[in-house]
Amino acid sequence: MVDSSSYLDVLSQLTPRQDRIEDALVGALASGATRSTLREIVHAYTDLQRLQGFSPERIILSLKSLVRRAAPRMPAYADSLAGDSPEDRLTLIVRWCSVRCYRSDRGGPPERGERLAPT
Repeated sequence: MVDSSSYLDVLSQLTPRQDRIEDALVGALASGATRSTLREIVHAYTDLQRLQGFSPERIILSLKSLVRRAAPRMPAYADSLAGDSPEDRLTLIVRWCSVRCYRSDRGGPPERGERLAPT
């Protein structure tokens, strides 16, 4: 049985990390960071949220909120490549989060090349 006071202590320690990850995501979006940098931050955020017991839907909603917060500060390019607009970045972030959530669930889809256990 888990001691509820120690569980609350762990959650209180995780909050500053969440703040740092959120700030990193907003900063990366505002500075026009690379996709690989964004993906690493999204994975860290998703892993933390899953550790805290949040559903994939709630994690996606919070990520959408963060992207909306960063959108006015995101650079606009006249000759924009695909994936540079706030909408494109949001689509990528939601996809990365979804894949990460279901990969970490035991009931999620199998990894590429992974075989399902016979039933």
